[in-house]
Amino acid sequence: ADQYKAAAFQYFSPPRWTDTATNNTTFLSRLDQGDATVLTWSIVDDGLLIPGGSGEPDSPSDLRARLDSIYPGGESQWLPLFEQVFERWSAVTGVKYVYQPNDSGSFPNRSGSNSRGDIRIAGHPIDGDFGSLAYNYGPNGGDMVIDTDDAFFDNTSGNSRRLRNVIAHEHGHGLGLAHVCPIDESKLMEPNATTAFDGPQLDDIYSAQRQYGDRLEDPDFDSSSEDNDSLSRAAELGTIGQGDHLIEYLSIDDDSDQDYLRFTPANPDMLLRVELRPVGASYREGPQNEDNSCPSGTLFNALAVHDLSLAVIGGDGSLLATATGAGVGMPEETDWIPLSDSSEVAILVNGDSSDSCQLYELQITLLDPAEFPVASVEDSSAGEDEGELLFRVTLDAPPLAQAQVDFAPTGEGATAGEDFVPGGGTLTFPPGTTEQFASVSLIDDSLAEADETLNLALSNPSFLQISSPPAGGGTILDDDAPAMLSGSAVLSDAPGGGKKISWLAVPGRTYTVLYSEDLERWLPLPGYESITIVTGDETATDPSPLAKRRFYQVVEGYGE
Repeated sequence: ADQYKAAAFQYFSPPRWTDTATNNTTFLSRLDQGDATVLTWSIVDDGLLIPGGSGEPDSPSDLRARLDSIYPGGESQWLPLFEQVFERWSAVTGVKYVYQPNDSGSFPNRSGSNSRGDIRIAGHPIDGDFGSLAYNYGPNGGDMVIDTDDAFFDNTSGNSRRLRNVIAHEHGHGLGLAHVCPIDESKLMEPNATTAFDGPQLDDIYSAQRQYGDRLEDPDFDSSSEDNDSLSRAAELGTIGQGDHLIEYLSIDDDSDQDYLRFTPANPDMLLRVELRPVGASYREGPQNEDNSCPSGTLFNALAVHDLSLAVIGGDGSLLATATGAGVGMPEETDWIPLSDSSEVAILVNGDSSDSCQLYELQITLLDPAEFPVASVEDSSAGEDEGELLFRVTLDAPPLAQAQVDFAPTGEGATAGEDFVPGGGTLTFPPGTTEQFASVSLIDDSLAEADETLNLALSNPSFLQISSPPAGGGTILDDDAPAMLSGSAVLSDAPGGGKKISWLAVPGRTYTVLYSEDLERWLPLPGYESITIVTGDETATDPSPLAKRRFYQVVEGYGE
């Protein structure tokens, strides 16, 4: 049981600290709802008189001696347990805790100073085993008294979860939180101690952030009325690199709160996606009754309090993206955002007009250029009479944002301006696509010539990488009939396709018809390797579909 009984969700009066040793304020500028706060804490010396605050007699504190009896390592072993409790509360709220090794002055509820903490922790006998384990004073006192005559704390399993959860629960009261019902072992601030979980849970975090904001609320903990509500006071997340980065335990704590967070991308040309997810669940909660009984409470949906919205701002102040309209309790997500040399990025989270708290988390995902899809060019060929040479450019994975790459043809055997039109262009790959076609215009001439080659080179990728080598080869197939190399021969189209070779031959002599596609390597035409002439006229036919690109000559006595 605890000394204070108050409404759940749900605070004491006052519901939070308004003045601390660090945030020393005047009456007109006291800490208020949503302000981040610094609290110091200390452990009193044994022998200091502790008045009975829960019906027990006055007696000196013997907490240090009791802890020494449980932990053989003494203070070096048990003090870290207290530190862990305050570190956890600090991780899930806008409260920063500073250990004060000194402690002096009467107990309880003395203002913190350089000689004692805002929160002072003592212990003496209260009511024996398994009764009231501890009690705590509310803000602006926050002092704690632990029952040193209770065997409950002798069990140190689970890294002394019994002791740590009692300290965390009592300090919840010290922050201004009251008991919450029903008792179902889901909330730290339920009246009964439990080891079913470790430290503050959803409802505890929700209630504490309503009063103190989240851990990024005030970057300097200077109690500024702006907190991180402006771009100039954005909470700094540091440099963020490739991958998913989860920022947890954040909140919009009232109807005027807004959160700016800022980070530096590890690479200025990254892709960014931000997801804003409200955090919460539906559960029953309510206040403890005056007779200390615990009712079933009423249904509360902590997931759907504010309709959250999201904006992403570049280092130059330009709006890069927004995400809104999903509705209360639903996540908001941006598309992939090309950062394009952004040295800094800010994220703005807004709520609606609800004067209450909404927990949320941010998922920041960055994709490094080394992970961008790789573009490759496939080889291609076309006849010069077809007008264009198409190159298929493919990606090894779909781009997450619109990607682009420039292309340009360069001649190998082919000549720009004679065989193809110089220049180039830009290919655009929308998200989800993996191929585009680059077109090179061809120039059709009447010159019989060998096939010619060119390359299509890629350059200036945007949210892409280029394969190595960065070019594909293209072949321009000549469509002009090559000249006969034998003076008496005539070349013509053959009926049914192919080419017909005719020449005036000498009877009794042997001839061979040769063909070439490059004027370097000559091969006998199948069926006409060796022809002995009977009459003076002779013909040969090449039915191959490649005949229109071949050169021919008739040779007498070939191979003899």
